[in-house]
Amino acid sequence: MEGESSMKLINVVAHVHLNLLFPFTHIVCIFADDLGGNLACARYLETWLELGVWTADGNARTCPQLVIVTTDTVEVNALVQTESHTKFASFFDSLVILTSSVSKSPSDPASQFLQARLAYILDDVRDDHRSRHLLFSAQHMVEAFAGAVQQFVRGPRKAVDLFTCLAPPIDPLSNFNVILQRFFSIAAKMGVAPAVVFDFIASAMLVQAYQKQSHRFAPTRVFDVFFYRDLDSCQTVPCYDNVLAIRARFLDHFKSLGPGASAIVTRQKILRQQRPQWRTLKSTTHCFLCMARPSERMLLCGHSLCEECIRDYYPADIAPYTYCVGICEFCGVDALSVFSCKPVTVEPNIAAIDGGGVRGVVALVLLKRLQAALDTGQPIWEYFDSFIGTSVGGLIVLDHVVCGSSVDASIERLAIISRRIFPSKSYGTMALFRRLLDWLAWWFSDNKYDSGVLDDVVQDAFGVHQRLFDSRSQHPAGVKVAVTATTVSTSQLRLFTNYNGLARSKQGKGYAILRPLQPSAEPYLWEIARSTAAAPGYFRPKEIAPFGALQDGGIRANNPTDTALWELNCIWPESNGPHLVLSVGTGCQKPVSHELGPYRGVWLDGFIPRILRAFLSSPSLDAESSWMALWNRLDANTREHYHRLSCEFDGELPDLDDSSQIPRLIHMTKSSTVDYDTLK
Repeated sequence: MEGESSMKLINVVAHVHLNLLFPFTHIVCIFADDLGGNLACARYLETWLELGVWTADGNARTCPQLVIVTTDTVEVNALVQTESHTKFASFFDSLVILTSSVSKSPSDPASQFLQARLAYILDDVRDDHRSRHLLFSAQHMVEAFAGAVQQFVRGPRKAVDLFTCLAPPIDPLSNFNVILQRFFSIAAKMGVAPAVVFDFIASAMLVQAYQKQSHRFAPTRVFDVFFYRDLDSCQTVPCYDNVLAIRARFLDHFKSLGPGASAIVTRQKILRQQRPQWRTLKSTTHCFLCMARPSERMLLCGHSLCEECIRDYYPADIAPYTYCVGICEFCGVDALSVFSCKPVTVEPNIAAIDGGGVRGVVALVLLKRLQAALDTGQPIWEYFDSFIGTSVGGLIVLDHVVCGSSVDASIERLAIISRRIFPSKSYGTMALFRRLLDWLAWWFSDNKYDSGVLDDVVQDAFGVHQRLFDSRSQHPAGVKVAVTATTVSTSQLRLFTNYNGLARSKQGKGYAILRPLQPSAEPYLWEIARSTAAAPGYFRPKEIAPFGALQDGGIRANNPTDTALWELNCIWPESNGPHLVLSVGTGCQKPVSHELGPYRGVWLDGFIPRILRAFLSSPSLDAESSWMALWNRLDANTREHYHRLSCEFDGELPDLDDSSQIPRLIHMTKSSTVDYDTLK
């Protein structure tokens, strides 16, 4: 216990009783004779009370009934005076003195009388606790006591607060205040009446405060502690600035909760009454059904939900952890959507695919061989909970995971795309002069190849109407997808995702997801593909409103495995780490000798070639260096969960834009030796 090393043992025992055990106790029964008689018992109780720290907060704790059993009928006043102590009411409800000679035999009349009297007192105490919403079930008692122990260790001289021992109704990681402000802003633009808004918010808070199997604390205290501050500090339009009105509706809705009633039923009733007002309440950032978490899944009607609301409002009647979303709670339209959610008890499998231009075909062939080795007939994405890709790896993720193409189809499509965007060129006569003209054109136009052709190619491949975060792109297995890009102005890493992340506030620094406030501004698949493929020098950056100019993600994370691990904490904050991490490469040269050699002159070893070599071999650009840096950070046990699929090739690797090398790359990858047994 912090700062309590000098506390006497007898005082520690007293604090344990007063501040930790008594708040969970209904009756404290003391036999005065065991303490040496009435006077000794009174002195012992007085010592307890003197040590106790008085608190005026009676709603946050319970006080047990004090029962003293004594055989001494002469000096009873010593015990009676205990009740007049100034701190008595802070630790005990009242005092009952029983004068009886109780034997060890349970059949003794005196013992039976004591048992009956204690049972009667217990009923009264339970009724009192129930009226103050402080009668815990066994489940909540266990949870609350675990929290109480933590409180007691931090401050043993102060009684634990039962109210804060249980988990708060609003996750501390959620940006409740931000969601409120966004909701008020949208409601004001829609012209929704204040009374409707207040009912909407109050019923959402009711669900958060009184979830399934949660303890029902007094609604006044729940609202004042967990909701009042956020509502009061929320910058909203004047017509909605009425916290007391929302509080009144919250208390009214609480009255509708019978012993077996669900707050969700109350919420559904309110929403059905208000459907005409909320048909256009849409967001890709916040779940307005709970008002507590970011949205993760999009319905056909355009409304979005978090996974927790999907589990709470819709039954898992198809398969375990698979939920059929029928009628949308906001608009009443049949959503006709089926969503799978990863069980909390299962750690995620993560796949990351490198960039590498035309060498992306190597990654696809490796995935095809892995699929054949697993021999289950299932596509690769069935085995993973999260996919992330950079550059050509991003194109693979979009095509194979989001669009559902087979690996064979993705190989064929990548070959077609490569030939179109990287056309071979023959210079013929005056080759040097023509090359010089090309270099000048490349320099002044900021692209070696026609960026307009790349636009056309990705539009042909992914269409012009499908977005990454919309109902058509929602993966049936709930696979989380991320595609990297970098900003042109600062080269900072950015992610296009089909999720927001439950714990986005835990995100590390130096990167961000790209999510517009307006659903209509959500980027299309072809725009994402165009951005992640915009390698500097090869293609111009892609301008996407409202994000600005974006380019190839390989500048910052050509091997996006580390980025996938950063995102794991945001998507699944309860996770203890991944079950499997698969990093898929696009081929590399066989390692060369690292022996020191002589200085070869300015042309080969001057500062410019040295800086260039260091830049190209940095973990940001060199996928193999990035993997080795990650691998070196892992301990032996953790390494068992991390795997790398790639191929080592003799000689120089093909250029990123040499589409003529694709057949050779396919053949070399098929004939390479790769151990898939460790992944089975």
